Amino acid sequence: MSPRAGEMLLREVRPIVRASLARGAVKTVGAEDLEELEADAMAQAANMIESAETAGKTVSASSVAFYTLQALRSGRRFGCASRTDAMSPAAQLDGRSVLVSMDEPLCVSDDDDDDEITLHQCLASSGEDPAQASARELDWDGVFAAFDAGERDLLLKTAAGTPGIDLALRYHVTPARVTQRKRRIGETLKSAMGPEVLADCVREPIWEGYMRAYREKRACRYSTEKSKGGKSCRKSS
Repeated sequence: MSPRAGEMLLREVRPIVRASLARGAVKTVGAEDLEELEADAMAQAANMIESAETAGKTVSASSVAFYTLQALRSGRRFGCASRTDAMSPAAQLDGRSVLVSMDEPLCVSDDDDDDEITLHQCLASSGEDPAQASARELDWDGVFAAFDAGERDLLLKTAAGTPGIDLALRYHVTPARVTQRKRRIGETLKSAMGPEVLADCVREPIWEGYMRAYREKRACRYSTEKSKGGKSCRKSS
C-alpha cells in the first residue's frame, strides 16, 4: 500500500467507520465489541484499497467505508468469511449456530439464585484433570524411591483394595504385622507429601460434589412439589 493510500485509510476511511459503528450500524455478534469491529474493518479496508491499487483503479474513502461496513453487516470478517463455520459471525447471523458462554447460568426454574448451575459444570469431564494426575505421578515417583520392593508391593496391593488377611497370607506374616507396615508406610507418605495426602487420595472433587448436591436438591424439590407438602430435603455438603 502506498503512503497516500495509507493516509486516506487513517484520515478519511477510519473516521467514517468509527462514527458508523458508534451509531450501531453493525450488530456485534457473540463476544465482539466495537473496538474489535473497528480493527477488523481497518484490515478489510486496507485489503480493499491495496487490491484497487494493484489493479490500477482509484477508489474514494466513502466507497471503501461503505463496502467495508456492508461486509461487516453480512458477517464477513477479515480472518474468516465462511458461513458454515460455527464460530463465524456470518453463521450466527444466519441462525446456523449459537455461541454460549461456559460460565453463563443455565435457564432453569429455580428460586435459589446462589446455586445456579453453569454449562461448564454440566460438561465438565468426570475424569481426573491430566495436569493434576501428571503432577501427582511425579510426586509419587520421588516418594517410591524411599520404599523397598516389599513396601512398594504392599502399597500397590493396598491401593488396589486387597484385604489385609490376603496380604498376610501373601507375605507369610500376621495381619497385625501387615497393619504395622501399613502405618509405617503411611507415616512416610505424610512426612514426604504432607499430612493431608491420604485424605486427598480419596476425597471427592469439589466440583463433582457440588454437581451431585445440586442434582439431589432439585430431585428432592421436584419430589416435594409433586407430593404437595412432603418433607423438605437438606442440601448435601
